[in-house]
Amino acid sequence: MSIMCTACLNNFNSFAVQELNNKAQEYLNKGDVEKAISRLESNVDIDGGVFETRYNLAVAYVRAEEFEKALAQLKIAKELKPENAEVYYVTGVAAEGMANSIIEDDKDDDDKKKELSTEDKQKITNYLNLAINSYNEYIEKDPATNEKGAIEEKMMELINEIIKYDPEYKQNQAKNTNAEN
Repeated sequence: MSIMCTACLNNFNSFAVQELNNKAQEYLNKGDVEKAISRLESNVDIDGGVFETRYNLAVAYVRAEEFEKALAQLKIAKELKPENAEVYYVTGVAAEGMANSIIEDDKDDDDKKKELSTEDKQKITNYLNLAINSYNEYIEKDPATNEKGAIEEKMMELINEIIKYDPEYKQNQAKNTNAEN
């Protein structure tokens, strides 16, 4: 009897999660990100092991510019479905967002760049590296993507951005490549 009840409860939970995911998707499509986030966070409370919930919540967090939260959800989504290419693309977007938020936070009221701390430069470099690696992984997982050229161009832009904060980046990359060979 308890096995049957557990199966019924699991089916109910699956149905409830799917309904909340559908409603959240409607909210996202309408641009109501906050309502979508609310629904998706409820889904996580019901069943945190559903890939679609974690992925959609990450996308909603990106749209809300809550990049740290997005990256946390994407990490879990990757564990649930490591073969899903889109997770890596959105990870790249979120990592870029984190880097840009650090850059923006360090601007003063006159919109002039203040000198970034060494710690902030390192964080920016790390997030931009994460973005590059994630975009590479996306291309590896979906080699037929129509976006390959645009993504490769974006990665070159990110490398140039890293060099602004870490002038030795290219040298370090060359050393790492030589060490791997």
